[in-house]
Amino acid sequence: MLKKLRVKLVSLIMAVVALVLAVVFSAICILSYQQDIANVESALQSSLAHIDGFGRDHYGFENAEPRAMPPQIGGRPDKGPIIPVAVYAVLLDGTAEAVPTRMTASLSEEVLSEAVRETVDQPDGFGHLSALGLYFEKRSEGDVALVAFADGSAASGWRQLALMLAGAALLLLGAVFVVSLLFSRWALRPVEEAWQRQRQFVSDASHDLRTPITVILANNSILLDHESDSVESQRQWVQSTQHEALQMQSLVEDLLLLAKMDESAASGSTEGQRLEESVDLSTLVEGELLQFESVAFDRGVALDESLQENVQVKGDRARLARLVSTLVDNACKYAEPSSTVSVSLTAKGRFAQLAVRNQGLIAEADLPHLFDRFYRADKARTGGEGGHGLGLAIARAIVEEHGGSIAAESSAAEGTTFTVKLPLEQSAR
Repeated sequence: MLKKLRVKLVSLIMAVVALVLAVVFSAICILSYQQDIANVESALQSSLAHIDGFGRDHYGFENAEPRAMPPQIGGRPDKGPIIPVAVYAVLLDGTAEAVPTRMTASLSEEVLSEAVRETVDQPDGFGHLSALGLYFEKRSEGDVALVAFADGSAASGWRQLALMLAGAALLLLGAVFVVSLLFSRWALRPVEEAWQRQRQFVSDASHDLRTPITVILANNSILLDHESDSVESQRQWVQSTQHEALQMQSLVEDLLLLAKMDESAASGSTEGQRLEESVDLSTLVEGELLQFESVAFDRGVALDESLQENVQVKGDRARLARLVSTLVDNACKYAEPSSTVSVSLTAKGRFAQLAVRNQGLIAEADLPHLFDRFYRADKARTGGEGGHGLGLAIARAIVEEHGGSIAAESSAAEGTTFTVKLPLEQSAR
């Protein structure tokens, strides 16, 4: 799947870059061609400029000297290239006479004869003789026409430019291909990591679901084998079935909660009425800690609390309680034996700050991923004590839903601390 996605991404990048290059380079070639044509036309027009009062008697048709003036010099210099031009005076019958004072090139007799035949019936103005590879400019007065010719190669510079741009495009596309390969690996790395975590989760969730289902089926088989026995005598099997069913229910509820919060985040809705409830966070945290005293005692862990009174926030009481219980439960699960779990709550500036600390250590490589969905720092734990890798992901989603932040830090000296910051209720600031 990821390989196909990478191929599609690289193909899309290459297609977009190729399209952009084609459009840009084509525009450059078109502009270059238009400029070449403009230069040729300008050169032809310049060769015919400043010729006044021309007619049959002014050219060699009647053995008269030509009165055309040579090209002018001085003034503002022409920015265009110097293009060789051949100028001829042409009669209606096709007779042609060169105008030496206006010429910087000449045509062979054969080419001239064909060119005159092609242009004699043409209207005045600029034109192209594709068969002869010539451009021309024609001006007529009476029975005489002045025709200036320029070689077609003068307007073919764009072809060499096109070849150069094509070569540059190939080199650039090759470079873009290499860069896009590297970019696709970098861009799809989060997708790949998420895909791997999801596959691991599916495997773990399947195991977590299969185990209770197996136990439930085994318990039911035992109950069916003792149909005549009382419920009290088979109580352990009923209780075992109840426990396993609750485990499955917990997993399904976690998944549904995450899906619901994802949907709310994607649609931009935050269930405003639920999040506008005024919550005394001090009382809420204290109540959750009371419920965990027996749990902590069973695990050989002491609970130490330091709670500032009357810390008020706006939010969903049930979800905030879920947040606190998740953090305290995790701290108790992974605390060192005979150690202390410390819980503190203070109001600092515009935020309520909740910190939960134990003496356990989390590897530095695991810290950036603790709040990722389906991620477990202890890969050996699946279900049961280890959970499903959704608890901290749900905790982060709850915090973000309330406009706060959550972070974790861990060291051998200080242990592990989870810190939550939630906006204080405005009236409590």
